[in-house]
Amino acid sequence: MFLITDNDNAGFNKNGKLSKKAQRFIQLQGNLKERFYCLKSREIENLLQPKVISSVLFDFEGKEIDFLKTTIDDYRNDYLGRYLEDNIQGLKKKYSADSGTILNKIEFAKKAVSYISTIEDLSEEARTLGELLYNFIKNQNR
Repeated sequence: MFLITDNDNAGFNKNGKLSKKAQRFIQLQGNLKERFYCLKSREIENLLQPKVISSVLFDFEGKEIDFLKTTIDDYRNDYLGRYLEDNIQGLKKKYSADSGTILNKIEFAKKAVSYISTIEDLSEEARTLGELLYNFIKNQNR
């Protein structure tokens, strides 16, 4: 088993103590070792490159969306759906669920995958994660 978790901004709570989620991540890391990966970003969709997101938005909106000046660091720790709605003017569709995450994640993901065709289309963290998963599978098949 290889476990990948969203970061969900787990860290210290308001009292300066590790949150329960952060404590759980530490325990999982201790138990699973190299078979555990906690994303550096809030959620898996935050690994998408801006050009991929821009293409997905074009599909949904039917017009060019100025998202290419954005960097992953701009939205790494935000809910992507809320980030899109708060930072892009003139969107016709709703992108944020009540929680702030992407609404209709499956449809969004299918469109995003269709725009990923080379290794350069992946973010640095997505490449790292892909390599870790590849090596895990390779080692399991020995």
